[in-house]
Amino acid sequence: MIVIPAIDIYNNKIVRLKQGDFNQVQYYDIDILSLLKKYIDNGLKRIHIVDLMGAKIGKVSIKETISSILNHFPEVTLQFGGGIRSYSIVEELNDLGVYYFIISSLPFKDRNEFERIVDFVGADRIIIASDVFEGNIAIGGWLTKTGTSIYDFINDMQKYNINNFLCTDISKDGMLTGPNVNLYNKILETFPNINLIASGGISSIIDVKILKDNNLYGCVLGKSLLDNKIEIEELKKIVN
Repeated sequence: MIVIPAIDIYNNKIVRLKQGDFNQVQYYDIDILSLLKKYIDNGLKRIHIVDLMGAKIGKVSIKETISSILNHFPEVTLQFGGGIRSYSIVEELNDLGVYYFIISSLPFKDRNEFERIVDFVGADRIIIASDVFEGNIAIGGWLTKTGTSIYDFINDMQKYNINNFLCTDISKDGMLTGPNVNLYNKILETFPNINLIASGGISSIIDVKILKDNNLYGCVLGKSLLDNKIEIEELKKIVN
């Protein structure tokens, strides 16, 4: 299982939200490049970057930050989410060096534009953010509930040969209460061949081990790493 540190950026600062709520934002006085160096030095070279302002306004707001990250650390594999609403944005991000593109709202809002992006970068470089609230998909920075079940959504996306799915239980995100293992098991029972990446609620090294034992492809760690609930040295023992 791969472990992917998350860096959420808002107003050009590292932050974490509780349950996706912008009224419950916690700012961290941490330099982004210093934090990345710590992760990279310990073998964590795939990084999850979220542009929270981009998610709100519908366009990427941290292009300079992305360029700085990849100029300093060319060995990093970036997966980026937040504000990907068009083909032109993906073109820009691709030129900057982003490898994986995390998409959530676009299949609902503009299917033609979504299909153009899949054709451009290829299905293997798309990660579908399958953010769940009470069993259904939420989009638009989790502000809009779609009424589409997680299972119907994954089935729909597989028609494009997309196999990478990042699943966050919104009720767990930023809460450090443990991941929704039952949800992940049900998804993998239905879709045993997908690359399922867990996110939300992961609070301890035990949680990480449980996810690995349940055959998750990967997990994203945000607040647990920032708050030192999970030590890097412990992670190194189970990182592939």
